[in-house]
Amino acid sequence: MLRAAVNRVALAHPTYGYRRVQRELTSSDITIGLNKVRRVLRELNLIPEPHRARRSRSRFIPEVEYPPGRRVQIDATQVKLANSRSWVNLVQDVTSRALLEIHATRALSKYTATEVLRRAIDRLRSQGITEPVTIQSDGESEFTSNAFQEYCQEVGTWIRSKVSVKGGLGYWNGSTERSSTISA
Repeated sequence: MLRAAVNRVALAHPTYGYRRVQRELTSSDITIGLNKVRRVLRELNLIPEPHRARRSRSRFIPEVEYPPGRRVQIDATQVKLANSRSWVNLVQDVTSRALLEIHATRALSKYTATEVLRRAIDRLRSQGITEPVTIQSDGESEFTSNAFQEYCQEVGTWIRSKVSVKGGLGYWNGSTERSSTISA
């Protein structure tokens, strides 16, 4: 009788797992334990496919499609200390590889990321670089926040970059020469 009841509920609701089948049976005044339901479902070969969360694939823009203008990249790196950990926000000019701004903090924050980027852009502006800026970052939450995105729209555009591709974070332009100054 229990086997037939489990079979009936499982066939009526093919996406139900053993917990929901057991809940449905209990609401119908049939007393059965979770392990028994699981065992019967396995014997009847009625175990539903597990739910797989689907991640939306965001499109990464290839380097040839980047908008014109100066490119800077920002990233946050975790640093483990003796008794704690800290985060370091770095902003780097992609062309010259010059470090524009660095800031250490105890926790990630959209406000800290925005302020670090603001100081880096101010440093570029003080060097006489006034062209629009393309900001590259990965998809971490502080870089996809509204506050950060609004500032990026003020100074230029934002592009989500991959780490392991040419033109992404960890940019390599093919030359072995590295410049330590910002060039206009």
